[in-house]
Amino acid sequence: MCPLQCNDLKVENSSLTGESEPVECTVEKQSDMVTEAKNFIFNSSLVMNGEARGVVVRTGDRSFIGCIAGLAGQTRQSKSSLEIEVEHGACTPTYLWPCRVYGGGG
Repeated sequence: MCPLQCNDLKVENSSLTGESEPVECTVEKQSDMVTEAKNFIFNSSLVMNGEARGVVVRTGDRSFIGCIAGLAGQTRQSKSSLEIEVEHGACTPTYLWPCRVYGGGG
Protein backbone atom coordinates (compact mmCIF):
# COMPACT_ATOMS: atom_id res chain seq x y z
CA MET A 1 0.00 0.00 0.00
CA CYS A 2 1.17 3.48 -0.78
CA PRO A 3 -0.06 5.87 1.94
CA LEU A 4 -1.80 9.03 0.84
CA GLN A 5 -2.18 10.26 4.39
CA CYS A 6 -0.20 9.27 7.52
CA ASN A 7 -0.69 10.10 11.16
CA ASP A 8 2.32 8.99 13.25
CA LEU A 9 2.40 5.64 11.41
CA LYS A 10 5.09 3.13 12.42
CA VAL A 11 5.27 -0.40 11.01
CA GLU A 12 7.45 -3.41 11.72
CA ASN A 13 8.87 -5.06 8.59
CA SER A 14 10.92 -7.74 10.35
CA SER A 15 9.33 -10.56 8.34
CA LEU A 16 10.49 -8.87 5.14
CA THR A 17 13.66 -6.91 5.90
CA GLY A 18 14.83 -8.41 9.18
CA GLU A 19 14.70 -5.03 10.95
CA SER A 20 13.46 -5.46 14.49
CA GLU A 21 12.76 -1.76 15.08
CA PRO A 22 9.54 -0.17 13.79
CA VAL A 23 9.96 2.12 10.78
CA GLU A 24 8.22 5.49 10.59
CA CYS A 25 6.22 5.79 7.35
CA THR A 26 5.80 8.94 5.28
CA VAL A 27 3.80 10.00 2.25
CA GLU A 28 6.87 11.32 0.40
CA LYS A 29 9.14 9.01 -1.61
CA GLN A 30 12.58 8.82 0.04
CA SER A 31 14.29 5.91 -1.73
CA ASP A 32 14.15 4.06 -5.06
CA MET A 33 14.74 0.73 -3.31
CA VAL A 34 11.40 -0.78 -2.33
CA THR A 35 12.65 -2.34 0.89
CA GLU A 36 14.10 1.00 2.05
CA ALA A 37 11.18 3.17 0.92
CA LYS A 38 9.25 4.75 3.76
CA ASN A 39 6.22 5.38 1.58
CA PHE A 40 5.29 1.71 1.11
CA ILE A 41 3.54 -0.61 3.55
CA PHE A 42 3.69 -4.33 2.83
CA ASN A 43 1.04 -6.95 3.50
CA SER A 44 3.31 -8.72 5.99
CA SER A 45 3.99 -5.49 7.93
CA LEU A 46 2.70 -5.13 11.46
CA VAL A 47 1.32 -1.69 12.34
CA MET A 48 2.83 -0.67 15.68
CA ASN A 49 1.46 2.87 15.95
CA GLY A 50 -0.64 5.45 14.14
CA GLU A 51 -2.97 5.26 11.19
CA ALA A 52 -2.95 5.82 7.43
CA ARG A 53 -5.09 5.89 4.33
CA GLY A 54 -3.60 4.63 1.12
CA VAL A 55 -3.91 2.91 -2.22
CA VAL A 56 -3.08 -0.74 -2.92
CA VAL A 57 -0.66 -0.74 -5.85
CA ARG A 58 -0.05 -4.47 -6.41
CA THR A 59 -1.61 -7.74 -5.27
CA GLY A 60 -0.91 -11.46 -5.49
CA ASP A 61 2.03 -12.60 -7.62
CA ARG A 62 2.73 -9.02 -8.74
CA SER A 63 3.26 -7.80 -5.16
CA PHE A 64 6.76 -7.57 -3.69
CA ILE A 65 6.18 -10.61 -1.48
CA GLY A 66 4.55 -12.47 -4.37
CA CYS A 67 7.68 -11.88 -6.47
CA ILE A 68 9.86 -13.27 -3.68
CA ALA A 69 7.63 -16.35 -3.42
CA GLY A 70 7.87 -16.83 -7.20
CA LEU A 71 11.65 -16.68 -7.09
CA ALA A 72 11.74 -19.19 -4.25
CA GLY A 73 9.57 -21.57 -6.28
CA GLN A 74 12.00 -21.43 -9.20
CA THR A 75 14.94 -22.85 -7.29
CA ARG A 76 16.07 -26.19 -8.62
CA GLN A 77 17.02 -28.82 -6.11
CA SER A 78 20.02 -30.96 -6.91
CA LYS A 79 19.97 -34.69 -6.32
CA SER A 80 21.26 -36.00 -3.04
CA SER A 81 24.19 -38.43 -2.90
CA LEU A 82 21.79 -41.24 -2.03
CA GLU A 83 19.58 -40.52 -5.06
CA ILE A 84 22.62 -40.56 -7.36
CA GLU A 85 23.84 -43.86 -5.89
CA VAL A 86 20.40 -45.47 -6.16
CA GLU A 87 20.14 -44.43 -9.82
CA HIS A 88 23.64 -45.71 -10.48
CA GLY A 89 22.93 -48.95 -8.64
CA ALA A 90 19.71 -49.49 -10.57
CA CYS A 91 21.68 -49.60 -13.82
CA THR A 92 24.36 -51.99 -12.52
CA PRO A 93 23.71 -55.63 -13.50
CA THR A 94 23.14 -57.87 -10.54
CA TYR A 95 23.55 -61.65 -10.62
CA LEU A 96 21.83 -64.00 -8.24
CA TRP A 97 23.21 -67.51 -7.94
CA PRO A 98 20.84 -70.24 -6.92
CA CYS A 99 21.78 -72.04 -3.76
CA ARG A 100 20.25 -74.86 -1.86
CA VAL A 101 19.59 -74.60 1.81
CA TYR A 102 19.89 -77.87 3.70
CA GLY A 103 17.90 -78.16 6.82
CA GLY A 104 19.18 -80.13 9.74
CA GLY A 105 17.04 -82.66 11.34
CA GLY A 106 16.92 -86.08 12.42
